[in-house]
Amino acid sequence: MGYLSAPLLGLRMQADDTPSSSRRAMLKAVPSILAASVLFGKDAHAEARSGAELFYRRCIECHGGGMNSIDPDKSLMKDALKKYNRDSKEAIVKIATTGEGQMPKFLGMVVDGRPYTTEELENVADFILQNAESDWKKFGLR
Repeated sequence: MGYLSAPLLGLRMQADDTPSSSRRAMLKAVPSILAASVLFGKDAHAEARSGAELFYRRCIECHGGGMNSIDPDKSLMKDALKKYNRDSKEAIVKIATTGEGQMPKFLGMVVDGRPYTTEELENVADFILQNAESDWKKFGLR
């Protein structure tokens, strides 16, 4: 294995070179590093899913068309968001992160084999605020 991995690490070696112990240790680590990147790299560095995608996956069950099937007064319409001080990205992310009432916390919830991230909850908040501006008509959800 030794000399085949050297180019991957940018090491220059001649056929008759004997790698030092530190180089040897680096070379031995290459298969493990490559295996880890194949097994875990996609999830660790996967692109954040869009707010629309995640909204349609989980939120639409209770908030289809910007409504609220549990508490109709607390819809995702612009006026209701303002009335309950939920008309900012930060406020929506906080509720999605910690949960409230019957709404579960979404941070870390696994969907399609991947947990929700803060960035993804921010994407959902952006999606909600964009739709609230048009009372959910812009995207044909009402």
